[in-house]
Amino acid sequence: MQQAPTADPDTADGWYRLGNERQDQGRDELAAGCYERAVAMAPGHAKAWNNLGASRYRLGLAGPAAEAYRRALAIDPDLVQALLNLAHACRESGDAGAAEPLLARASALDPANTATWEALGRVRVQLGKSDAAMEAFRGWLECDRSRLDPYLNLAGVELARANPRAAEKWFLAGLKHHPGDATLRHMLAAVRGEATPKPADGYVEQLFDGMAPNFDSQLERLGYQVPGLLARTLLPLLKREPRARVLDLGCGTGLLGTELAPAGAEITGVDLSAGMLRRAEARGVYAKLVKGDLAEQTRLAAAGSLDAILAADVFVYLGDLAEVFEAASRALAPGGVFAFSVEALEGGEFVLRPKGRYAHSAAYLRKLAARCSLAELRIERIPTRLEHGAPVEGWLAFFTR
Repeated sequence: MQQAPTADPDTADGWYRLGNERQDQGRDELAAGCYERAVAMAPGHAKAWNNLGASRYRLGLAGPAAEAYRRALAIDPDLVQALLNLAHACRESGDAGAAEPLLARASALDPANTATWEALGRVRVQLGKSDAAMEAFRGWLECDRSRLDPYLNLAGVELARANPRAAEKWFLAGLKHHPGDATLRHMLAAVRGEATPKPADGYVEQLFDGMAPNFDSQLERLGYQVPGLLARTLLPLLKREPRARVLDLGCGTGLLGTELAPAGAEITGVDLSAGMLRRAEARGVYAKLVKGDLAEQTRLAAAGSLDAILAADVFVYLGDLAEVFEAASRALAPGGVFAFSVEALEGGEFVLRPKGRYAHSAAYLRKLAARCSLAELRIERIPTRLEHGAPVEGWLAFFTR
C-alpha cells in the first residue's frame, strides 16, 4: 500500500516534494510522474526539471534525462546539480567536450566540491588538455591537501608529458601526508629509475582494487589482446583427457579464464585483489579462486601437479622473476607449459619504467628458464596494448617442463 503523501499535490511544489519522497524510496517511475506534474504546473521550476532528469536517467532514459537537465539550466544556469548531472550524462555518452564547460562552471560556482574538480581534471586529460587538467587537479588539491588521489593525478599528467622529474615532486609532496603509501613509494622508485626487484608491499592490491569496477572497459579502450593471443597458442598444447589442470596467475576479472573455457580445463585463479576475484567468479569458468601472492600460491601447488601455469600481463608488476620461475618448474607436470607476457626490454635483465611497470629482456627469460630446466617453445614479440595511441611492445613466452 502506498504511503500517504506528506505534501499537498495540488501545487507544483507539492508535486515536487512528493517526487522527492518517491525518489528517495527508489521509486523513480512514480517520482518521474510527480515531477512531470510539477513542471506542467510550473514550467519554470528548475529543480523539478533537474530531478525529473535524475529519475529518467535511473530509468535508463538517457536522452529524455539530458533534455530535462537542459531545461533546468535554461531556467537557472547556476544550478550546480543540474550542471553536474548533465556533465555526467555527456561523459557517459562519450562526449567529453560537452562535459568540460559544464564541469568548469560547476567548479567555479562551488569551488569546495572535490568531486567536481576531479571530474573536470579527468575530462581534460581525456581531451588532451594537460595544462588545464593540472589546473583542475590543483583545485582539487586546494580543497583537501590530505587526500591521496590529487597528488597521483598531478603526477600522472606529468608522466603523460614524459616529465618524470616533475612527477617526482608530486609523489614527494604526497608522501608528506601519506608516508607509508605503497603507490607513492613504488611510483617514486619508478620515476627515479630504481630497479627494485618488486613493488612496495600493498601496491598491486591497492592498484587493482581501485581499477576493478571499470577494468574490462579500460582494457577494451587500450586494445588489450594478450589473453586471446596467449590462449590461441596454448589451447593446442593442452591435454584434453583427463581435464588439464591450469593455474592462472594474476587472473584479474577472468579474461584469460574465459578464453580457456572451451578446453574444459580445471582452472584455479590467483589474484591479490578481492575486487578482481569477485568479477572473475561471476564468469563461472574457474574451479577455484584464491586471494594471494602468485609466487607463494605456485609454491603451494603439489610438485608435478599442473599442466599449465599462465600469467597474462602480470609480470609487468614484478621485476625479479627468479622465484616464480623456480616455483613454476617444480609445479609443472612433464610436458606442462609455463606461458606469460611481459613488456619487452632490449638488453639487460629487467627495469622499472617511469609509469610504474617492469619490462624484461628475452635474454633474461631464457637465462631463468635454463637455470630451472625449462625448455623454450617460443618467444614472440607482440603489441600488448596501447599507451597514448601507440602500441606497447611485449614478449609472449612459452616454456615447457
